[in-house]
Amino acid sequence: MVDVYPFKQTNDLSATANGLSLREGHAYYVSVRAHNSAGLSTVVTSWGIIVETSPPIAGFVFEGQPGNSVKDMDYQTNTTSMSVYWEGFHDPHTPIVDYAWKIGTCRGCDDTLRKQHIGLITTIEASHLKLQAGLKYYTIVTEIGRASCRERV
Repeated sequence: MVDVYPFKQTNDLSATANGLSLREGHAYYVSVRAHNSAGLSTVVTSWGIIVETSPPIAGFVFEGQPGNSVKDMDYQTNTTSMSVYWEGFHDPHTPIVDYAWKIGTCRGCDDTLRKQHIGLITTIEASHLKLQAGLKYYTIVTEIGRASCRERV
Protein backbone atom coordinates (compact mmCIF):
# COMPACT_ATOMS: atom_id res chain seq x y z
CA MET A 1 0.00 0.00 0.00
CA VAL A 2 1.29 3.45 -0.93
CA ASP A 3 0.48 6.40 1.28
CA VAL A 4 -0.95 9.36 -0.60
CA TYR A 5 -1.31 11.47 2.51
CA PRO A 6 0.39 10.76 5.85
CA PHE A 7 -1.41 10.48 9.16
CA LYS A 8 -2.02 13.90 10.70
CA GLN A 9 -2.98 14.51 14.30
CA THR A 10 -6.30 16.19 15.00
CA ASN A 11 -8.79 16.41 17.83
CA ASP A 12 -11.68 17.01 15.41
CA LEU A 13 -14.21 14.43 14.23
CA SER A 14 -13.48 15.22 10.57
CA ALA A 15 -10.52 16.29 8.46
CA THR A 16 -9.78 17.43 4.90
CA ALA A 17 -6.72 16.60 2.83
CA ASN A 18 -5.95 19.23 0.19
CA GLY A 19 -3.46 19.28 -2.67
CA LEU A 20 -3.75 15.60 -3.53
CA SER A 21 -2.90 14.25 -6.99
CA LEU A 22 -5.42 11.45 -7.35
CA ARG A 23 -5.68 9.37 -10.54
CA GLU A 24 -9.00 8.68 -12.23
CA GLY A 25 -10.21 5.11 -12.02
CA HIS A 26 -8.09 4.29 -8.98
CA ALA A 27 -9.53 3.31 -5.62
CA TYR A 28 -8.39 5.20 -2.55
CA TYR A 29 -8.94 4.33 1.09
CA VAL A 30 -9.09 6.52 4.17
CA SER A 31 -7.53 5.21 7.38
CA VAL A 32 -8.11 6.71 10.80
CA ARG A 33 -5.89 5.90 13.77
CA ALA A 34 -7.24 6.59 17.27
CA HIS A 35 -5.12 6.73 20.45
CA ASN A 36 -6.29 6.63 24.04
CA SER A 37 -4.67 7.99 27.20
CA ALA A 38 -3.05 4.60 27.93
CA GLY A 39 -1.09 4.85 24.68
CA LEU A 40 -3.08 2.12 22.94
CA SER A 41 -4.25 2.69 19.36
CA THR A 42 -6.37 1.14 16.66
CA VAL A 43 -6.72 1.77 12.91
CA VAL A 44 -9.88 1.51 10.81
CA THR A 45 -9.99 1.84 7.03
CA SER A 46 -12.87 2.90 4.81
CA TRP A 47 -14.24 1.12 1.79
CA GLY A 48 -12.52 2.17 -1.43
CA ILE A 49 -13.46 5.45 -3.06
CA ILE A 50 -12.99 5.49 -6.84
CA VAL A 51 -12.01 8.79 -8.45
CA GLU A 52 -14.38 9.51 -11.37
CA THR A 53 -14.05 12.77 -13.29
CA SER A 54 -14.97 11.86 -16.87
CA PRO A 55 -18.46 11.26 -18.28
CA PRO A 56 -19.54 7.81 -19.39
CA ILE A 57 -19.09 6.70 -22.99
CA ALA A 58 -22.17 7.46 -25.07
CA GLY A 59 -24.02 4.63 -26.74
CA PHE A 60 -26.51 4.66 -29.60
CA VAL A 61 -30.25 5.31 -29.43
CA PHE A 62 -32.56 3.73 -32.02
CA GLU A 63 -36.20 4.53 -32.74
CA GLY A 64 -38.23 1.33 -33.10
CA GLN A 65 -38.11 -2.10 -31.49
CA PRO A 66 -34.98 -4.27 -31.24
CA GLY A 67 -35.02 -7.06 -33.80
CA ASN A 68 -36.97 -5.11 -36.44
CA SER A 69 -35.73 -5.34 -40.01
CA VAL A 70 -34.88 -1.61 -39.81
CA LYS A 71 -32.55 -0.90 -36.88
CA ASP A 72 -33.32 2.83 -36.62
CA MET A 73 -36.57 4.23 -37.98
CA ASP A 74 -36.48 7.72 -39.45
CA TYR A 75 -40.25 7.81 -40.11
CA GLN A 76 -43.35 6.36 -38.51
CA THR A 77 -47.09 6.59 -39.14
CA ASN A 78 -48.16 6.10 -35.51
CA THR A 79 -49.03 9.48 -33.92
CA THR A 80 -49.74 8.20 -30.40
CA SER A 81 -46.67 6.20 -29.38
CA MET A 82 -42.91 5.96 -29.87
CA SER A 83 -40.60 3.05 -29.05
CA VAL A 84 -36.87 3.36 -28.55
CA TYR A 85 -33.99 1.20 -27.43
CA TRP A 86 -30.32 1.82 -26.86
CA GLU A 87 -27.05 -0.02 -26.59
CA GLY A 88 -23.37 0.64 -26.09
CA PHE A 89 -23.48 2.96 -23.07
CA HIS A 90 -20.49 2.25 -20.87
CA ASP A 91 -18.58 3.71 -17.97
CA PRO A 92 -15.07 2.33 -17.50
CA HIS A 93 -14.85 3.20 -13.79
CA THR A 94 -18.27 2.93 -12.19
CA PRO A 95 -21.41 0.90 -12.93
CA ILE A 96 -24.46 2.32 -14.68
CA VAL A 97 -27.21 2.78 -12.08
CA ASP A 98 -29.99 4.48 -14.06
CA TYR A 99 -31.15 5.70 -17.45
CA ALA A 100 -33.41 8.67 -18.10
CA TRP A 101 -35.15 9.53 -21.35
CA LYS A 102 -37.17 12.33 -22.88
CA ILE A 103 -38.68 13.26 -26.26
CA GLY A 104 -38.74 16.70 -27.83
CA THR A 105 -39.09 18.61 -31.07
CA CYS A 106 -35.52 19.95 -30.83
CA ARG A 107 -32.21 18.52 -29.59
CA GLY A 108 -32.30 18.60 -25.80
CA CYS A 109 -36.00 19.56 -25.60
CA ASP A 110 -38.58 17.69 -23.55
CA ASP A 111 -41.71 19.34 -24.95
CA THR A 112 -43.25 15.99 -26.00
CA LEU A 113 -42.28 13.78 -23.05
CA ARG A 114 -40.64 15.19 -19.94
CA LYS A 115 -37.55 13.48 -18.54
CA GLN A 116 -38.32 10.16 -16.86
CA HIS A 117 -35.93 7.99 -14.85
CA ILE A 118 -36.47 4.39 -15.91
CA GLY A 119 -33.85 2.30 -14.10
CA LEU A 120 -31.70 -0.13 -16.05
CA ILE A 121 -34.07 -1.11 -18.85
CA THR A 122 -32.82 -0.45 -22.38
CA THR A 123 -36.11 -0.63 -24.32
CA ILE A 124 -39.13 1.57 -23.67
CA GLU A 125 -42.31 2.82 -25.31
CA ALA A 126 -44.22 6.02 -24.63
CA SER A 127 -47.93 5.87 -25.41
CA HIS A 128 -50.76 8.40 -25.38
CA LEU A 129 -48.56 10.93 -27.17
CA LYS A 130 -49.87 13.57 -29.55
CA LEU A 131 -47.25 13.43 -32.30
CA GLN A 132 -47.79 15.68 -35.30
CA ALA A 133 -47.23 14.52 -38.85
CA GLY A 134 -44.25 16.18 -40.50
CA LEU A 135 -42.51 17.16 -37.26
CA LYS A 136 -39.11 15.77 -36.36
CA TYR A 137 -38.83 14.32 -32.86
CA TYR A 138 -35.62 13.73 -30.90
CA THR A 139 -35.24 11.01 -28.31
CA ILE A 140 -32.62 11.78 -25.65
CA VAL A 141 -31.27 9.06 -23.36
CA THR A 142 -29.06 9.95 -20.42
CA GLU A 143 -26.93 7.31 -18.72
CA ILE A 144 -26.23 7.86 -15.05
CA GLY A 145 -23.19 6.19 -13.51
CA ARG A 146 -22.66 5.57 -9.82
CA ALA A 147 -20.51 8.70 -9.64
CA SER A 148 -23.40 10.70 -11.20
CA CYS A 149 -21.44 11.74 -14.27
CA ARG A 150 -23.87 11.88 -17.17
CA GLU A 151 -23.69 11.40 -20.92
CA ARG A 152 -26.48 12.49 -23.24
CA VAL A 153 -27.19 11.12 -26.71
